Amino acid sequence: MQQFNRVVSFIIKYVYAFVSCCYLFLVGFIFSKNRFLINQICINFGLDIKRIRPMISKSKFSEIVNTQLPVKIIKGEGTDGNTSLFELLIINLFVKTFNPNSIFGIGTFDGRTTLNLAINSLPAAKIYTIDLPKADTIPPTLFVTPGDKKYIEKNVTGIRYHNKDEKVLPEKNKIIQLYGDTAKFNFNPYFNKINMVFVDAAHSYEYVLNDSKIALKLLKNGKGIILWHDYDVWDGVTQALNELQQQNSKFNSCFHIEGRV
Repeated sequence: MQQFNRVVSFIIKYVYAFVSCCYLFLVGFIFSKNRFLINQICINFGLDIKRIRPMISKSKFSEIVNTQLPVKIIKGEGTDGNTSLFELLIINLFVKTFNPNSIFGIGTFDGRTTLNLAINSLPAAKIYTIDLPKADTIPPTLFVTPGDKKYIEKNVTGIRYHNKDEKVLPEKNKIIQLYGDTAKFNFNPYFNKINMVFVDAAHSYEYVLNDSKIALKLLKNGKGIILWHDYDVWDGVTQALNELQQQNSKFNSCFHIEGRV
């Protein structure tokens, strides 16, 4: 019976995907948000024509974190917009290796990464995370790429832990949800207090520059860990980090972890 249900489920998805592709290539390409999907299809099948080339030196994650430490991965099943399972493992290893007392996530989305940060961090750790509220998604202060809009326009932020029973998911008590546009949010109460920052919000050049400079100010005494997601995936991320690493001495020590984190 389970096998039959899986087959039926696949057939439904196949037909839906086929019809969607027909629409995409016959009509949908007129709209910029759909042209982004065509680009993603090309990347998936091996045609990855990037306008911005990565320039930051690569490093193996095994040279940075202790890969022997046990980590917990919750909500391993990913969705479009999430980190990959491999990336989530590396992020969790950073937490386990360096034991930050305070973590700040710039970009919450559905809260999958945020929840994993909470579960793998110290018992007394605090996980701050910021995202746009539903009522404030249009218009953002800075430029937002068409491909980002589907991640911004969501009904619930942090749905992976939102309204979850604290008895079942006690780690959610570590999470402090903030709302606002990072280009105009008042970060002053959090500056110089954070040990680790994870930047995975809007992927435009303008927002990545903004969020990266904020991340540096968040670090306690300017020291700690900043992780960025989607370098060498989104051109805006790649361009912004290339420039920061070359032009700002405080970012000279950046490196590109193999495996896309």
